[in-house]
Amino acid sequence: MSISVLDRELYDIPLAASVLRVPASTLAWWLEGGKRNGRLYDPVIRPAPTGSKAVTWGEFVEARYGGLPQWPGCEAYVPPEVHR
Repeated sequence: MSISVLDRELYDIPLAASVLRVPASTLAWWLEGGKRNGRLYDPVIRPAPTGSKAVTWGEFVEARYGGLPQWPGCEAYVPPEVHR
């Protein structure tokens, strides 16, 4: 049985964050969610926390094109069909 390309582990969180130019803590938050001030926050990218420190290709792409356009200093990706 083969693994889907999107499910292949690509980087660990610190390396993926470095390539994406975001703090590792931010990427970890997007991937795993967390608890702050007694409130539990769901992950933004993963359906549920996994505890994995690996970032799959699909998660990496989603972080770049899903989360980063709102990050200061990053250009938003606009699909070509939007320009029509």
